[in-house]
Amino acid sequence: MNPNDIRFYKPQSVTGGRLSAIEAASGVKNAVWPDASQDERAVGSVAYRKTFLKVASPSSEPLQDVRIFVETPTPGDDRILLFPGTQTDTVSNLTGSERLYGGGWLNADAETDDTSIQVRVEHGADLIFRDADLIRLSNQSYVGDPGGIQEMVRLSGSNAVEWDGDVATLHFDAGVKLVNAFLALNTRVAPMIEAGAIGASVGSCGKISANGSYANDNPVALIIVDAIGGIE
Repeated sequence: MNPNDIRFYKPQSVTGGRLSAIEAASGVKNAVWPDASQDERAVGSVAYRKTFLKVASPSSEPLQDVRIFVETPTPGDDRILLFPGTQTDTVSNLTGSERLYGGGWLNADAETDDTSIQVRVEHGADLIFRDADLIRLSNQSYVGDPGGIQEMVRLSGSNAVEWDGDVATLHFDAGVKLVNAFLALNTRVAPMIEAGAIGASVGSCGKISANGSYANDNPVALIIVDAIGGIE
């Protein structure tokens, strides 16, 4: 699949909702977030923005084993957190109990064969690490940088995270050890949203008929959804 086939799109409203036809282009100022006012910079604020990860492949091939994460925490006092949404939800549907995903920095050098690491985050109360998370360690300058290293590690299914303020000690799953060594100086650590496969599909089909009948008892098998044009 061509990387250009993987795109982010805006919802129909600034508060969320369904997928729109407007792309949130990478590298373009204010494509997702607006500028912060002077008041916001002085006293702080919380803002929500929804984006859709769309597989716009002309072959309609699904994107396999999708993992979404914060690659690098912001350098300032602000922070960006992710959480999965639905095809139609808006800000009014949020409950405040959403599972948050963010990023942090390795707090102490990690050696090959280590079974735990320490990570410093921007705000420990966000609880961005949880039991059984798949986490990513990276000292790459950018995703895919051949001059750096990234490694994926699964956390233990229970008692995996110990918090001490903004520092989390993360314990790996039984038998899991680091393959590489990482320096605290240049290593970021993030939990990953494991989204599985993303692609166009038909989940179900309802039929209402006062008269007549279907020639096929499985209409779902007859429906083909195009990846570029499809929408729930």
